[in-house]
Amino acid sequence: MGERWVRYNVFLIYISIFISIYPCVVYGDIIAKVGNKSITLKDLDDFLRMIPKSQRIYYHSEVGKRDMLENMIDWKLLSKEAIKMGLDKDPGVLVKLNRPENQLQILREATLAGEFIQRNLNNLTDPKEDEVKNYYNHHQEEFRQPEQVRLRRIFVRSEKEAQEIFLELKKGESFEKISKEKSKEGAAKKGGDLGWFSIGKMDKTMEKIALTLKPGEFSKIVKSPTGYYLIQVVEKKPSFMKSFEEAKDRIKTSLKNRHQQEMMEKLKADLRSKVKISINESMLKCYEWKEESPENQ
Repeated sequence: MGERWVRYNVFLIYISIFISIYPCVVYGDIIAKVGNKSITLKDLDDFLRMIPKSQRIYYHSEVGKRDMLENMIDWKLLSKEAIKMGLDKDPGVLVKLNRPENQLQILREATLAGEFIQRNLNNLTDPKEDEVKNYYNHHQEEFRQPEQVRLRRIFVRSEKEAQEIFLELKKGESFEKISKEKSKEGAAKKGGDLGWFSIGKMDKTMEKIALTLKPGEFSKIVKSPTGYYLIQVVEKKPSFMKSFEEAKDRIKTSLKNRHQQEMMEKLKADLRSKVKISINESMLKCYEWKEESPENQ
């Protein structure tokens, strides 16, 4: 009994060492089962082979591999529904299915799944006016436009030059004219016009100065990491709330996108609830696609 116990413990030690050295030894080719349908390592390889090399790096990550497999599970389920609708015999869909890149099974399923989803999205109606108004009334701050200010700037490299320009401006010289003649940045050719800025979304130093100035007034000299500048406020626009008419198109688009996303998630969840899905987690964790040859990259 003692000798058998020793042999058993030695066996367990060997197994532990083997697993620690070879954690990714897996058997078989099936990485997931969706009902009676299988997703294999070859399916993953085929998918990665068909996408641009620049996109493959994402699918080497744990999150990327999971996303890839979960998408394939959805494609299996959605393509089955597409076939039930007869989409695999639809002339327009057949054109897509007969393309060379869609001869691989997993990509045919992806194409059919996309067509099925699109048919369902087409059945969605636009958000009703009451829903759009309700959203506007309960999300007022989304449609508040911040105060805006239009600025000119004169930028030079030396403090001495900045001081000379400041004195010229104090004597009444045109800010726009001096900017065109002496400023050392691209906006000089436009008289230093930097355009409009929204308060809260601009350089903090310039914002602080702009808030203290009235239209037509200019600042004192400001030191920056690369030189010295002065700014002038040209115009100001007060904060205002967009009207419902101004905002409604944006709201409609946002609500429609949300409805589409909700519909797709519900559709996939309903289909998943009706079938047994199993994933070989060890195989998924260990999966790594090897670049095969230059022509596949």
